[in-house]
Amino acid sequence: MNSALLYAQLMNRYAPLSRDTLSPVGMGWGQKGHLQIQAGMTIQSIELITDITDASKVKRVSLELNGEEIVALTGAEIVMIQAFKKTFAEAGRYIIDFADKKYRTKNGIRSGELVTLPTDEVNLFVELVDDVDGPSFSIRGRTWVTPAQPQRYFVPRIYGSTYDAAMSGDNDLIWKNGNMNRFIRRVHFKAADINRVQIWRDDTKRHDLRAVDNNYDLKANDLAPQAGYFHFDPTQLGLGLDGLFPTFANTQLKFVLTKAASGAVPMLVEMLEQVRPLPVRQA
Repeated sequence: MNSALLYAQLMNRYAPLSRDTLSPVGMGWGQKGHLQIQAGMTIQSIELITDITDASKVKRVSLELNGEEIVALTGAEIVMIQAFKKTFAEAGRYIIDFADKKYRTKNGIRSGELVTLPTDEVNLFVELVDDVDGPSFSIRGRTWVTPAQPQRYFVPRIYGSTYDAAMSGDNDLIWKNGNMNRFIRRVHFKAADINRVQIWRDDTKRHDLRAVDNNYDLKANDLAPQAGYFHFDPTQLGLGLDGLFPTFANTQLKFVLTKAASGAVPMLVEMLEQVRPLPVRQA
């Protein structure tokens, strides 16, 4: 076989390797420590492995790429996302997925992977609650990686925000910072009384989801809706890239949340952002 062809086939394989991170620095109750992640590889997932089995004691986990925060989650949110995807759970093991094994194609699985370049600086920060009576604990990090890539075209982002629903009934949530380069993977609305979500792009209704129907659809696609949440998952059919929901609009992208009562709605957003034009294939 031609060696160039063999190399191309090998590079197209999907066979992630497991690697430990460097030892954590500055970890302690009430402190914010960090683990340095080796740059230059393509990161499929990051695991934080500890004997802190109470997720509420993991106050915040964040990932910075060259000083920019691209992931921010509480321990409870990490556990919630994995439970939603029906990932096998082990108390004290906190997993942040970039690639997503719930998808059914290789391109779909790899769609959210985090490409790092040799010049990057990648750090995982872990902030624990101030538990004055907390016992000693162990903590280590692990990554699943695939070979380096020459360019980074997409950056996965996971971040939280809060929407204040001013009244019962319909509440308009105008999506901020939408453009053709940002795509929604999932949005997890934390409110038990959301009965319906409608999504409008300009004057066109794109989705109309009643809570009872949405939960049925998620379960039918082997996902597990979590108590107290309304999950908007346009990728639930399992094809990854095909389901990504663009955030662009000529005038506005609007979510209409129908709630039984007024109140704040924390929301957790999983998103992909294109940061570089895709290469044009030559004829």
